[in-house]
Amino acid sequence: MQENKGISDIASSEGDLSDFTKICRAICNNRLISKEKLFKIIMNEIKSKSEGSIERKLSIMQKLNLIDIVNQKYALNSNGKILIEISNEPFVFSEKIEKAFYFIILFMSDARIQLATLLQSINEQNGDDKKNNILRYFKTDIAQMIWNKQIVQKNIHDLEKSNKIPSMFNNKFSCMNKWLQIIDLVESKQNGLHVNLPKKMINSLTDSKNVEKIFEETATKYYPEAVKFNLKKHYQKLSELFIEGHEKFCTSTVGISDADAVGKYVCLQLLKSGIILEENHFFKLTGELKQDNIIRSVMIGRDGKPKNFSVN
Repeated sequence: MQENKGISDIASSEGDLSDFTKICRAICNNRLISKEKLFKIIMNEIKSKSEGSIERKLSIMQKLNLIDIVNQKYALNSNGKILIEISNEPFVFSEKIEKAFYFIILFMSDARIQLATLLQSINEQNGDDKKNNILRYFKTDIAQMIWNKQIVQKNIHDLEKSNKIPSMFNNKFSCMNKWLQIIDLVESKQNGLHVNLPKKMINSLTDSKNVEKIFEETATKYYPEAVKFNLKKHYQKLSELFIEGHEKFCTSTVGISDADAVGKYVCLQLLKSGIILEENHFFKLTGELKQDNIIRSVMIGRDGKPKNFSVN
């Protein structure tokens, strides 16, 4: 995540997060899929006829770390694989864990600061109308760093003069606002938009350093009764979920699993059970699992982090 970089190429047509889930499902069913084939599936299943919108959706999904491009074909990465495991048809966010998952990937991505700033802008005047929320947001330093400052200032001038919302502002704001509404951070009421988060948490989200405690932040919103992981109390649950995760994300005939997928899956399932464990803490605990002969080996990637697990 690069501070203030943001995800700038967004429009209202990319606001439905369930589209990303459907695209992940299409890729999962094909493992590696060409751009041409994937475009046809998206046009049929999501009813998206605009190639520009499809390009933006796929670009956003890459920036949210859901998909990768491998040899000019699309493939799910660790997060995309997890999403398939926790999502239910017909992608209507019936499970709280799905909203928690999207909260995590949105606020672990380059979109974190722009979304947190939008929450701050709306929260400054809960119940305000769309035009005023847009004005407050695009007057922020963050918005003017993500999008071209001169273009933003010209659109602000036009909006204040004509009282009509420019299409650029409408597209960017509508997309982000819909993301936040889907995951229950913002609610549209009769008198305007309202933020469903305490101010302390909004302020926490504006600090990119707090991404290291993303599961604690997620618990605050979705699982407020959750407790922090305790090795003595929760080790058995951890080991059971590790085995479950290894089996789900084992992609090799020799029994090697994707460490990133297993780690986040275990932390998500623990959170669903009311236990908070950050991913970096999980990887430290793999030593305990190895000592108990559950893990046979941990293969380290070029970045120095665990890449694969094998089990006994």
